[in-house]
Amino acid sequence: MATLRGMSERVHVVGIGGIGTSGLAAVLAQAGAVVTGSEDSRTILAGELLERFPQIRVYDGYSASHLDGVDRVIHTVAARPDNPELAEARRRGMPVLTYPQALGLFLDGTDVCGVAGTHGKTTTTAMIASAFEQAGLPVSYLVGAPLQGSGSNARYTAGSPFVLEADEYRGAFLEYAHRFAQLVITNIDFDHPDYYPSQEAVEKTFGELLAHTPPAARVFACGDSAGVRAVARVHDRITTYGFGTSNAVRVRLAEAAEAGSRFSVTGGPDGEVALRVTLPGRHNVLNATAAYLAARQMNCPVPAIAAALGSFAGARRRFDVRLSTPRAAVVDDYAHHPVAVASFIDGLRQRYPGRRLVLVFQPHTLTRTRALFDDFVSVLRAPEQVAVLDVYAGRESDDPAEPERLAARLRRALGEQDADVFEVFEPGAVVAAVAEAAAGDPVVIGTVGAGDLWKTVTEPLVARLG
Repeated sequence: MATLRGMSERVHVVGIGGIGTSGLAAVLAQAGAVVTGSEDSRTILAGELLERFPQIRVYDGYSASHLDGVDRVIHTVAARPDNPELAEARRRGMPVLTYPQALGLFLDGTDVCGVAGTHGKTTTTAMIASAFEQAGLPVSYLVGAPLQGSGSNARYTAGSPFVLEADEYRGAFLEYAHRFAQLVITNIDFDHPDYYPSQEAVEKTFGELLAHTPPAARVFACGDSAGVRAVARVHDRITTYGFGTSNAVRVRLAEAAEAGSRFSVTGGPDGEVALRVTLPGRHNVLNATAAYLAARQMNCPVPAIAAALGSFAGARRRFDVRLSTPRAAVVDDYAHHPVAVASFIDGLRQRYPGRRLVLVFQPHTLTRTRALFDDFVSVLRAPEQVAVLDVYAGRESDDPAEPERLAARLRRALGEQDADVFEVFEPGAVVAAVAEAAAGDPVVIGTVGAGDLWKTVTEPLVARLG
């Protein structure tokens, strides 16, 4: 794999249907590999990506015969240990790598910019990639969602810098941190409670990330994040940025309007720089600042960065405006953590001032909903009306009735806090109730969560109101 680029090594990806594994498959194909893959389920986004690369053969289901003629096997970290293809690969003595391990090998000798953090990774990574494309400079990238302009989340150009969304779950980014020439940390909050027992455990992993990152690499991190400040007290190599006065790079907000935000950055490589970002919310000002710092570190010119940020359309399901009329707007977002949901709500208020806000929330994973329950209650009180779907259990196997029970508990807690909560929670009933609620004064409807509500609620709602 270390010498794969430009060669015809045959690689098989077990679990190619995920957004990360499908993106890596596309990168490998662009680099000259012969790629096959197998899956038992495929995300819509991964399906769209693979349609762009018909040379990648995808098998439906798993079979030992799929490995015939294959040199190397890569698998999603979600693959079961008893997966028949993995078992056969090990029986044959074939090299077997996880997705993060494969990235670590493939990126050998590449100028990599890693973008890590609990929230904002996808948007910030996409902003950096867009700056290079705006400048007409070669760039490779692997992002957690398709860019709205290109429709792709994966691109490979030989010899170019590689902008990579770096995943903290189960310490995945530790497998490739040694390749980083630049690192951005957008924030550090307690998340993934199925793996990390506490905020301190998350901070410890980010500390390990810094320890694995080469000493010569430049590190930018948002000092407005308490988790970042805690890690920075131990690792003094961090250049902090943010609104706070103690940051090395200061951000000053000049205007927050419906069309976006204007702000200035001081203390960076270019003195004081005035920038504008189209996506609303203070969090996107910080994301744009991180993108500016990282892109400049990789010698992307300021005019191209400014133009890219000023026209940045976002990534799929990141403040994704699905409908906009004088009477109703529908905006979809992937946010699934209380901090990110609060930022999404702030963005909705900025983009649609004066409109009544209706939020449809789908909790994501049982462990996250339980661990951050009180924070969710606090945040979900903010909209004028809120609907809460059953918890999307995702990878967790638990009592099959628990997703409904836990969501009902969340709805009751919101009602006890005087929130206006829709009584219905089944997706079809929610669509009908929200559509009826949109019949009055101008409204903005936010659909938010990392599960499947974009399919079960957002799309039907757009069809009904459009």
